[in-house]
Formats: sequence, C-alpha cells, structure tokens
Amino acid sequence: MPSSSWTARAFQKTFTNVFQSRGIQARRRRKKRLAKQISLESLEPRQMLSVNPALSGSTASSANDNSTIAAFVSQNTIGILSFVPGIPTAVGVVSGNAQLAVTWVAPASNGGSPITDYLVKYSSNNGSTWTNFVHPVSPATSLTVTGLTNGTAYVIKVIAKNAVGISLPSANSAPATPATVPGGHDHGTMPTPITPTNGDLWKEQFFAPYVDMGQYPVPDLDGLAKKYGVGLLTLGFMQASPSGKLAWAGYDVLTLDSSNEQAVAIRNEINALRLVGGDVMVSLGGAAGQSLAQSYAQRGLAAPALAMAYAEMVDTLKLNKVDFDIEGVAVAQPQILKLQMDAIAIVQMSRPSLGVWLTLPVLPQGLTQDGVN
Repeated sequence: MPSSSWTARAFQKTFTNVFQSRGIQARRRRKKRLAKQISLESLEPRQMLSVNPALSGSTASSANDNSTIAAFVSQNTIGILSFVPGIPTAVGVVSGNAQLAVTWVAPASNGGSPITDYLVKYSSNNGSTWTNFVHPVSPATSLTVTGLTNGTAYVIKVIAKNAVGISLPSANSAPATPATVPGGHDHGTMPTPITPTNGDLWKEQFFAPYVDMGQYPVPDLDGLAKKYGVGLLTLGFMQASPSGKLAWAGYDVLTLDSSNEQAVAIRNEINALRLVGGDVMVSLGGAAGQSLAQSYAQRGLAAPALAMAYAEMVDTLKLNKVDFDIEGVAVAQPQILKLQMDAIAIVQMSRPSLGVWLTLPVLPQGLTQDGVN
C-alpha cells in the first residue's frame, strides 16, 4: 500500500509532501521522486488548503477560522480551485409601502465559481442586529424586501454566495423608511386646471423649477404646480443605473419600464400634471451619479446606441423638451459631452420638434470657464 508523510510548519509558511512507492519490487527501476517543497506565501490570508487523497495518495489539511480556498495536491504540485466571491457594492434602496426595493452591483470577482445566490439582511437599529430576508435562490442583483413596518428606518446589507462559500458583507445602505402610499396623492378625480406659465407652454423663455424625482414619497407634481403657480417643471435626474439603463436617480428599480410602485407613481404624477394643463422636461445628469453617456463611453458604445436610449425615454415619457445638467466631473469631459450631443442630434433628426436645453455651472459674473468651453 502506498504511504505518505506530511509536514507543515505554519511559521515558515511552507509544506513538504513526499510520495514514495513501497512494496513489491517493480520490474523496471523507477527514479526516486525527490520531495518537493512548496511555498504558501502566494496564498491569500485566511485560506484553506485541502488535499484530495484520490489524486495524491495523501491525506492532510490545514486551515484557520476563515477558510476561503479549496486546493488539491497531485504530482507534488498545488492548484487553486476557487475562492468565495468578492464583496457586493453600491447597495441602493427605494422605499415602498411596507417594503424596500433593493439593488446592488455584483462583486468584481466571483472567485472562479458562479455566484448562485445573494443573502439580503435588514436592520431596524442601524446594524446592531440583523434579520435575514427569506427569498427564492437567485443570482439576480435586485429584489424587494417585504413585511416591513411603515415609518421605521432600515439599513440593508448584501452577501454573495457561490459553491465555495459566502463573501464578506457589503457596506450598509443608506437608511430608508417605508411609507404608506407613494406620493400620498389622490388623483381619482379630475383636478382643477392650472394656468400654464406665462399663459403658454414652452415659450422661448419659461420658468420650470427642478423637482427631485428620486425623493420618497413621490413629489405631488400638480399640487406643487398649483401651490406655486407654475405649469412647467423640470424633473431630475435621469442617470445610468448599475445595469446600464436610464433610471430615475440611477436606481435599477426606477427604470422607464419598471413595475416598481415608486416608478409607477412617478409616471402617474407626470400624467396628473398634464391632465391639468402642465408639462414636464426631464433632466439627464446632475452633480452626483453617472450619466448614461459616461456609462456608454466606459463600455465602448457609440452615439447611435446612446441615441436609441434617449429616443426611448423621449417616446415613453412623451417629452417635448430634455435638459442636460452638466456639472461636477462631467463638465471637464469634452469627449463625453460630444458623445451626448452627437446622440441627441440623431434623436432630433427623427423628432425635429424636440427641444434641447443645457444646464451649466455659473458664477455671479457668468459661466465658469468649463461652461464656456
């Protein structure tokens, strides 16, 4: 029977695996295999080394409390099979009625083994204790956490899972509070018509204040129009979601075609404002987040592809005007700005009545130099 010896010295971070054949004399003399010493310096901290006796004729293992690597020894060599996944990032939360719609970005590395599921945990005491949200096994990077208490703030964290094990948890999300009714507005009856700004819509000069549609509850657009005597509003901000789509505030659950209750409420508010004689312009970009043009540029997509995304937004929301809010790092990215303008010019070729506006940074004395450029 073959035998083996295993020697491990943790303080030297090396091991020796010796295989020697014994027993009946072989007809042909074999060259004795020298013991091979293999350094463990290249392994990551908190890793496990396991030996497959079927491959090596040896049995040995060495691990510490946070084992993350499976390995095999065969022919006196070591090969790493797989790791646990990396850490999920960018956990975003959108409030709903007794629920939170959660999105996140998959880990940069799956550890060499496909991610099979995500563990989603929520806390109502800022992370002191956590509750695991039970849901069907899925590698999707979004879900809705239900059964929550309206008026209570929650934070969320996400953990990736593959065949080897689970990742470290993501950073906690920003606190989010479920509420009873999105927007809290009753549009069951026809509201009293408002008087459009300056007696007409979209004149050469008009007043259309910004409204942040990433807020929750969803802003009451026709209520704001009546309260402040305006008929036009600029809705911000359409940004790139983690999946690379246009979405309010860059949330995957707030894309143009989303069935999430907040996304539906936003569309209802736009319709309600138009029913009373008002209209909206949508602003793309903003000081924070990533614009769709930046996202497309990173993925090597050109103006025609970006134009298709812009055209879908214009048609879905029935827009007469769009605004590009160019500030932050975007104002100093001329190639990104050119991509935006080339794309919207393509959209205008088939929609010549579409108006395009630019929002640029200014000082009391006028445009900044980046704005002039």
